[in-house]
Amino acid sequence: MNMGTTQVVRETDRDQQAVRDTRQVSLGQSLRPVPASFASTRLIELMRASHGTSFCICAPHKTGRTSLALEYAQRQHRLDEVLWIDASSEGFREAANAGTLLDHLERQRAGEVSRFSLVVLDDLSALEDRPSARLSDWIDRLIEDGVEVIVITTPYEDCLNDYQSDRFTIEGAQLVASQRWSRERMAVALERLFCSPVPRESLILAALMILMGRGIVDNLRELGYLIPSASYAMLKRCCPFIELDEGTGRFDATGLPVMELRQHLLSLLNEAVQAGEEAESPQEEASEIERCFERLTRLATCLFERAERERSQLLLELAGSLLTCDDAGFPLTEAGSGASPVFSPSIILKPSRVKGEPSRAFGSPSAASADGPALLSVRLFGDFELFRGSARIEGKHLHRSKVRALLVHLTLNQGCGISRDTLMEKLWPGKDFLHARDNFHATWSRLNRLLAGEVGPSPYLTNNRGLCRLEPSYVKSDVWEFEQLSRTFLFEQGSIEARVEAVYRLEQLYRGDILSGCGLDASMQVAQQRYRSILVDVMLEASKLFSQQGNETNAVWFARRAYDTDPSREDVYRVLMDMQNKAGQRTNALRTYFDCKRFLSEELGIMPSHKTTALYQELILDRR
Repeated sequence: MNMGTTQVVRETDRDQQAVRDTRQVSLGQSLRPVPASFASTRLIELMRASHGTSFCICAPHKTGRTSLALEYAQRQHRLDEVLWIDASSEGFREAANAGTLLDHLERQRAGEVSRFSLVVLDDLSALEDRPSARLSDWIDRLIEDGVEVIVITTPYEDCLNDYQSDRFTIEGAQLVASQRWSRERMAVALERLFCSPVPRESLILAALMILMGRGIVDNLRELGYLIPSASYAMLKRCCPFIELDEGTGRFDATGLPVMELRQHLLSLLNEAVQAGEEAESPQEEASEIERCFERLTRLATCLFERAERERSQLLLELAGSLLTCDDAGFPLTEAGSGASPVFSPSIILKPSRVKGEPSRAFGSPSAASADGPALLSVRLFGDFELFRGSARIEGKHLHRSKVRALLVHLTLNQGCGISRDTLMEKLWPGKDFLHARDNFHATWSRLNRLLAGEVGPSPYLTNNRGLCRLEPSYVKSDVWEFEQLSRTFLFEQGSIEARVEAVYRLEQLYRGDILSGCGLDASMQVAQQRYRSILVDVMLEASKLFSQQGNETNAVWFARRAYDTDPSREDVYRVLMDMQNKAGQRTNALRTYFDCKRFLSEELGIMPSHKTTALYQELILDRR
C-alpha cells in the first residue's frame, strides 16, 4: 500500500523567502518589514520548549507551513530519522476511510518506526470522525514512545482539533509574521485561499475588507451588507493576512493586492448579501456586472468621503475595468492596456434570448452565440449524457455521484434559482449544516471545473447570494424542451400541424424514464413519475387528435404507447379500448377491458369505473 511515505524529507514550498529571517511584516504599513519577535527561529524555539506533545502547524496553503516543519526537522533531527508522510495522497485518504491506515501505521510504529525520531503528517485533509479518532490515538502512542509528531493542516480541514486538546499549535498569523512577503507571493496565497472550501461568508467578508482597505466591520454594515458576527473567528484563522480585532471589529488589509485578485474579489462582492435584496423580483434584479459596478462605486464614494482618495481611485479603476468585459459577463477578463475606459451608465449586460425568438431545439448546433461559450446540453431521459457543443463531456468529476446529482437537480429546476440550503438538504440529508456546507462547496467547485473544461471558471453556473442555477442563456436540456413542447401540445397552442410536429418531437425526446439505471433520491423519483405522467397525457391526447383527423392507425399506436408507458392508469385502458373499437379491433378492445379489470382487481382491489364499464357494454352491444 503506497501512502506517500518517504524517509528523506522533501521541501515542497520552494517559494519561501528568508525562512531564517528575523523580521516581521506589518500588514498595516504597506508590507514594510520591521523588527520582529516572531521569526522562524523563534517559532522553532517555541516548539523545542513544548517537547513531549504533538505539534500542529494549522495555517492556509502557501504560507510556509511545510518549510517550517522542514527547518525544524533539519535543526532537531537527522534526516534519516524523519518519517515524512504525504497525508494529502489518494492512498493515505483511501486507507484512512477503509480503516486499514492505522493497522499499517501501527505495524510501522511497532517495527521500523522505532528508529525514527520525528514523524511529519504533511497536508492532512479532513477525515471522518472514526479515522480521525484512530489517527489521534496513534499519534499519542508515538509521543509515549518518545517520537515527535508534526501535523500540517489548514483551519478548515483540521480534523484532529477535537482529539488533540493538549497539542502545541502554530497558526497562520505567526507564520505570516515570520516571513517577508512580496505582492506576487501574497496574491498566490490569497488566490489559493479563495479557491478553498472555506465558509463562503468568511471569504465574502475578506473580499469586502480587502476592497475597503481599513476600517471597522460596522462601516460595511452601514453600506447595507449583512455581516454575521460568527464569520469573524473563521476569517481570522483562514486569512491571517488581514489584521482583525474580533472584539472591536477593526480590520486592516491595506497592504494586500487588489488588482491581482480582482476576479475573485468581484465575484465575491457580487455574492455579498445586502439588506432588502431578497425582496427583489427576478425581473427587477440587476445584472451581475451592473450590480458589481454599483457596489464598487459606492465603496469608492465612501472611501473618498473618508479622504482615502488613493484607495477610492483604485476601486474606480476596478469598476471601470468592468466596462471592458465581454458578453459572457462573469468571470471578468482583465482590462485592456491603454487609456482608462470612460465611465458610462450603459453597463454591458449578459446576452439573453429576445422576446419572441424561437427557442433552440435540444441538440441543435453547438454555439450558444456567435462569440459566446459553446452550448451546454444535458440529457436526462434514458441514460445521463452531457455535451459541450458537439463534444461529449467525460471526466473523473462526472463519475462522482454527488457532482452528477447536483447537476441533475439544477437541470430539473429548469434554469430557475434553487437555494443552496435546499440543495444541501437534497444531497446530504441528515448531515449537520457545517459538514453539508463544506461538501456543497467542494462539489460545486468540482462541477464548475467539469463544465468549464479545465479552462477558467464556467459561464454555465451562477451562484448569487446562495441562489444557484444553470444559466439558461448557455444551457439547454431535453427535459426543458420536453416541458415546453408538452405545454404547447396539451394547451392546444398553435395549428394542428404544429401540434402534430410537437408530439413526434416529444416521443423522440423521451428515450426512457429520466436517469434510467441511476440511483435516485426522493425528489428525483418524483420528477421521474411526473415526466412519465406528462408523456402519457400527451400520448392520450395525440391518440384523440389523430382519431379526429380520421387516422385510426396512428390513434391506436399512440394509445398503445401510453399503455406501454404506464399500464396503471384506468383512463389509458379506456382510450385504448375506444381507439381499438373505432379501428375495427373489437376483439383487442375486449381483451384490453379484461386486462384493465384484472389489473384493478389484483393491484387495487377495485372494479372498473362506470365510464369503463359503459364502454365495455357498448362493445358488447356492437358485437351483438
